[in-house]
Order: sequence, then C-alpha cells, then structure tokens
Amino acid sequence: MKLTRIYFVLSIILYALLSSCSNQRADLSFDATVAKPTFTENHQKVLFDEAHNNSSTTDGLYEPFANILRNDGYRVNVNNDVIKPTVLNNYDILIIVNAKGDKHKFDPAFTGNEKTTIYNWVYKGGSLLLIADHYPFGSAVA
Repeated sequence: MKLTRIYFVLSIILYALLSSCSNQRADLSFDATVAKPTFTENHQKVLFDEAHNNSSTTDGLYEPFANILRNDGYRVNVNNDVIKPTVLNNYDILIIVNAKGDKHKFDPAFTGNEKTTIYNWVYKGGSLLLIADHYPFGSAVA
C-alpha cells in the first residue's frame, strides 16, 4: 500500500516536471488562408497590444491568429506604446493577450489612465478581446 502511494506521488511529480519543461509554440505551418474574406471593402481595423510585457504576440504564439485576421480582410497593427484615446479612436477592435506588469508578478499590466481609456472606448462602441491565461496574467489585468 505504501509503495503504491510512493509510485503515485512520484508519477505526479514526474508529470509536473515534464509538463513545465514543454514550451508552447505557434504552429507556423498552419494554413491561415481564407477562401472568402469577410472584409473586402470596409476593412475592420485591429490594434494588437504588445506594449505590456505580453507573452503572446503577432510574431510569436499568436502569429497564426494574426494571419487569419489579415487574410480575412482585417487591418492588423501592433501597439508598442501606452494606450491612449488618440490611438484607440482609430481602431475598431483592441486585442490584448497575456499582458503582465513590469517588475513583479503581482504588478498591474495597465496604468489607471490606460484602464479608463479602454473602458471609455469600449463604452462608446469599441470591441475588446481580452485574453488572460494562467497565472500571473489574470491578476495583472484584473
């Protein structure tokens, strides 16, 4: 009985170690072509935030997603600066993926002004796709 428990605990530890060693990668061989693009004349403008220590970017894990958007007729641009009303007002959609704070795990990803800017922009009709995966991303964007 004790030996079974030891094997069980060891297998859990081994599983945890092996899962933490695997790195996520984008599938760059993914076919992102769109047979009939949705936006052929009036292109939706997308701002993809990469200014907040984002672990997922348009040239990283989210490259296939960005390619699908582009191939469907969206105009995708990358934000590498503070989020300001003057910038957001030029876009229809804001995408934020796995943003985190600057120094510590519990630091907020956005300043108070950025939060207010995003809130007001969405309130006025802007569309936000906010993705916050596992720790520490959820608390950073809370």
